[in-house]
Amino acid sequence: MARPDLIGLAVLGVLSEGPHHPYEMQRLMVERHKDFAIGKGRSFYDAVERLQRLGLIEPVETSREGRRPERTVYRITEAGIEQFEVRLRALLATPTPDQPTFAAAVSILGYLPPSDVLATFRDREVALAGLIAQLEAQTRALREDLALPRLLSLELEVALAWRRAELAWLRSVVEDLRSGRLSWDADWPPGGESAAGRAPSDPRILDGREGS
Repeated sequence: MARPDLIGLAVLGVLSEGPHHPYEMQRLMVERHKDFAIGKGRSFYDAVERLQRLGLIEPVETSREGRRPERTVYRITEAGIEQFEVRLRALLATPTPDQPTFAAAVSILGYLPPSDVLATFRDREVALAGLIAQLEAQTRALREDLALPRLLSLELEVALAWRRAELAWLRSVVEDLRSGRLSWDADWPPGGESAAGRAPSDPRILDGREGS
């Protein structure tokens, strides 16, 4: 999987709930407001084909209803389960300049158990603190050591503001995870296993509405 392959990641997440054909997967993503994963044109179907080539998903059966085109039902493989969890943890734990990618990963973090999310967020907390220190040093160097006008440091300033805000938010989530104020159980979805039998029972978590 290319990083970040958000559509592929979402497909693996949905298939971790149970076998589906692509139309069903797209419908679920629309219902859950996963706009980042719906894709444009053939991008969704290209992602499904790519995952199959990589051995992360496999066809189960192909059926046809009346004159409708054939629909192939896919399921996630063991390799797909492993790749999904590894990739999701990495996106949650490692700060990147691409904030929409992190937001997309946060929107499906409920597929991991709370203990895993807490561990990845603590890793991200440490990494963010390091990035903030680095940005602060660079900003000071531009202003104080080189005496450059503020105009030339605005890019660093906005990056620093984003990181500080993210760190404050991240610490609040970590505290809620530690205290148990934010949690989810392991018996979702009913009648099927998640990536490791551990997705949330509350659909608000998958919809990004937990706590609202």
